[in-house]
Amino acid sequence: MSWHTRVTQGNSENLGGNVVRTKKAVTANTLGVKRSALGEIGNKVVSRSNSTVTTKPGALTKDIVKPVQRSASVRSITTVKAPKEDFVKPLPKINVTNRVKRTFSNTSVASVVLTSHRAEAVEEAEPATAKTHDFEDVDKADESNPLLVANYAFEIYEYLLSLEDKFPIKENFLEGQQVAPRMRTVLVDWLVDVQLQYHLLQETLYLAVQILDRYLQAVPNVAKKYLQLVGVAAMYVASKYEEVYMPDISDFVFITDSAYTKQQLLAMEVQIVKALEFQFSRPISLTFLRRYSKVVEAHPMHHCFSKYFLELAMLEYSLCHVRPSLTAAAALYISLCLYELNDKKGPDHWDAKMVHYSSYTLTDIKPVAQTLAAVIEKASTSKFEAVRKKYSSSKMMKVSLRQELSSETLKSIAQGISPF
Repeated sequence: MSWHTRVTQGNSENLGGNVVRTKKAVTANTLGVKRSALGEIGNKVVSRSNSTVTTKPGALTKDIVKPVQRSASVRSITTVKAPKEDFVKPLPKINVTNRVKRTFSNTSVASVVLTSHRAEAVEEAEPATAKTHDFEDVDKADESNPLLVANYAFEIYEYLLSLEDKFPIKENFLEGQQVAPRMRTVLVDWLVDVQLQYHLLQETLYLAVQILDRYLQAVPNVAKKYLQLVGVAAMYVASKYEEVYMPDISDFVFITDSAYTKQQLLAMEVQIVKALEFQFSRPISLTFLRRYSKVVEAHPMHHCFSKYFLELAMLEYSLCHVRPSLTAAAALYISLCLYELNDKKGPDHWDAKMVHYSSYTLTDIKPVAQTLAAVIEKASTSKFEAVRKKYSSSKMMKVSLRQELSSETLKSIAQGISPF
């Protein structure tokens, strides 16, 4: 995930503004409902005594340190003549003005990043007026803040889109394996609970699920009894990548009810980083959602709705192969259809400006939105309740309990029918 995006959003939206980073001891009471799907995932209370160190009076003495006497030869400094030519040449100056003009005039992300056939499809779908219209620079307001590197925002997202092609997840990647899609769903549902119990960042959860899928794709012979070990090791690696104060490795062993040892967890970590060749930079859908919400000037309710939809999408095996950027676009599109913004309907918001910044047209979004809407419909009756309970709290604006999720609009999207 890019540093620019993390600085832009901060940690305020993680767990509804909680910034408590201190590690908490997890007990059987705080863990909540026992999860019988992966065996008995309960935790035993382990008492840990605090040892204190006492010192006897007079143990500490004050030593007077005398200054070091320098010799005359050391004091004398020899003057070194400057070389005739500079070994380090100054970097060439970058013409930022020309790049910004190119970025926000008539060039879309699709024409710069995507493959030729994908770019041609977007150009054909864009209105003729979009090619001559000067789009609003959504990063212009951030130019005064050097931490947001507004001049490079467009290039950063170009690079993130290219990483999606570099590290793809194939469709039906679990086919022929011992691990079934339902077992993966059970594990991801449990990882959501782990993220809540240890107060980890949302980025850590997204990255952990992504590492899990990429490892199962790269190593197709994972045994069922080691699936939870792979999941907790993926969360351990993601914590190292995203967290400032990550839980100790003993806490990850503890959360599995000591089903695995510390040595097994460390060995699995080594296997993961070797299988993925230390490449953990594939972008997550939350990064793109933040960008799209900024472009469309979405209400916090739209953003929270979309985050709920994205976490439901993580549980769905049929959506694993979809690009994170496209999943984020579909989630925001559904939220705009369910919750009105500025007296405009959902499709009206996906204008030429959104196509320019997202590289996706409504034709690209609607098939994914249809599948995602069907997943949202089933969430209220699903046995996997971790995500729904997480977003039923006031910190998450109780979006999982809102009546819009049972509206005719959502049903129409799930059936592939335009609700407007």
